[in-house]
Amino acid sequence: MSPSPSSAWRTAIAVPVLAVGAVVCAADSLRLSNKHQHDMSSACRYLDVSGAQFVTAYAGTGMAVLAVLLYARYLTNSRHLSGGRQADAPSRVTPSHLLATVSTALAAGVLLVGGVAVWAAHDQQAEATANAGRPLCEGAARSAL
Repeated sequence: MSPSPSSAWRTAIAVPVLAVGAVVCAADSLRLSNKHQHDMSSACRYLDVSGAQFVTAYAGTGMAVLAVLLYARYLTNSRHLSGGRQADAPSRVTPSHLLATVSTALAAGVLLVGGVAVWAAHDQQAEATANAGRPLCEGAARSAL
């Protein structure tokens, strides 16, 4: 079954929606990471990473990957609909194509940030697990003695 123009359009619209969702999740994951560091400093002890930080990091990364994959599908569909001609030739650039392309570039950048957010969440949790029960602040270590 060949793709219809409406399915190509729906795919082109899904890409920016996923890219914006990826940006929001990546920003929230970084916010939660900073909050975790602040909470540990305030408590002067190592704390476990919240599940929300893991969820937002993985969700942002997943949405960015899905946006890039959908863009590849969009390009395949648009080339098929144009009879094999290059759909991205200057005379064939449409608003939906431009929107999908810009959104995919954004999603690719967020993919890198999302990868760092996933790594940071796991790194913070590993540090908290390795130092469970130890004080984080020097003053807390002296007062514990």
